[in-house]
Amino acid sequence: MIISRFIRKTLNFKIQKVLNPKIFNFKQHEQVCLFQVNKFRISEEIHDKLDFLETVQNYKDILQHDQNDLVTLNNLATLYYNHKCYTEAHPLFEKCIELDPTFSAAYTHLAKIYIDQDQIDLAVELLNKNIHYNKQSIESIFLLGVIDLKQFKYDFGIKKFQQCIQLNPDHIDSYLQLGIGYRKIKNYSKSIQYLNQYLELTQDKSEAHYQLGLTYEDQNELKDAIKSYKKALEYNSENYNAYKNITMAYIELKKFDKANKYLSKAPKSLQDDFDFVSAKGYMLEQDGRFEEAAAFYEQFGEKFQKDYKFYLSLGNCYLKMGQFDLAENMYSEGLMLSPEYFYIGLAEVCVVKKKYQQAIQYLENASDIDPDNRDIYLKISKIYEATGQLYEAIQYSYQVMEITPNDLDIIIRLSQLHHQDGNTELAAQFMKKGIELEPSNPDLYYEYGILIQELGFDEEAEEYFKKTLSINNHYPQLFKFSQELARRESGLDQSN
Repeated sequence: MIISRFIRKTLNFKIQKVLNPKIFNFKQHEQVCLFQVNKFRISEEIHDKLDFLETVQNYKDILQHDQNDLVTLNNLATLYYNHKCYTEAHPLFEKCIELDPTFSAAYTHLAKIYIDQDQIDLAVELLNKNIHYNKQSIESIFLLGVIDLKQFKYDFGIKKFQQCIQLNPDHIDSYLQLGIGYRKIKNYSKSIQYLNQYLELTQDKSEAHYQLGLTYEDQNELKDAIKSYKKALEYNSENYNAYKNITMAYIELKKFDKANKYLSKAPKSLQDDFDFVSAKGYMLEQDGRFEEAAAFYEQFGEKFQKDYKFYLSLGNCYLKMGQFDLAENMYSEGLMLSPEYFYIGLAEVCVVKKKYQQAIQYLENASDIDPDNRDIYLKISKIYEATGQLYEAIQYSYQVMEITPNDLDIIIRLSQLHHQDGNTELAAQFMKKGIELEPSNPDLYYEYGILIQELGFDEEAEEYFKKTLSINNHYPQLFKFSQELARRESGLDQSN
């Protein structure tokens, strides 16, 4: 009895065999029974008791007696997955699914392996299959949302994360991803709202403050961004992205002394980060000293010859200096490292040289590499607009809108392009959509008022001008209108 109690508490099967070999001489079904009793305790405790290899062996010992033991198969696969042994984990998760097509955890782990290997289509197929069996699989819905964000399908991703929260209001990671998703579509108030909720729920306060900093930075509120980045560092002094972003934010504010303090105390981990070590060159650029900036970048040619950002920074500097041939050479050299960036740079050189068709060709090449990059289509649209080809400009703007349907900037752009093209009614429809997206923006009410005034709806236009003034009572373009409105209201007061 004492020995059996000891055995029940012991996790290493090899030791059990030595202490009481008779137990391991039972009939086959009795051996399996013993392993069934122990396997659950192993899954809970063995990770803390034994090293990785011994843990793997213990799981394999169990599977020798029952190769279709679903719990142990999953435990072993998960152990491999957690140690990034994806080759070993992959077939085990597949076998779990074969044994139980409704086994949700195997689908999600296998999907994560596919995502890590950039096999997105296979991941999506697996996750959708899991949702077919497990309609409320939060992890599957969440991962599909993450994939949407990676593919710039921000609206679709946002809906999935909201669905996760409906299923589980405490699903912490969905709040983070909603904060990121809303930032991507420039809905900053929503982004801050969800990131603050993430901050309340998460243990990783550093990441929460860092993401808030990114949202503030995206809307050019750099002082608030710096405060958030500093908070991130208070919670985790090794949050080097926050450290770097503080430095860059000070440069944007032209507070070069403060930026240089951070540069002088740079952590070792940032010494091989071109963005960070090249910050001095960026400061020179901000100061308009492009020749000095170019000379600064040139010294890194040997160290960062395989970093596309080196060629991009130097090429951009030459472009600003008006040395278009040198810029073209830099972009051409960087083309093999990260083509989409350099096709875009080469296109900019062509625009300056008024080689518009060649510029469009370079951008089309870039879009073949990165078909979901909205900025490429936007640049093509702007080239067509600059050359008076409004139909093409509008068509490429619609391609941008397909990628980011609720992006306020592209909605306003389509309104303006349709207005230039003489379609005032369609222009007004787009501006109305802009108001729906950002109802506190006085510019949108004003522009919509102008458009419907052109369409002959004077009374309705006046209501929108009043709405503009209710948000900003000193709106410059409505100065005369506000005076006239005041006189009218004064006359009404006198008549009463």
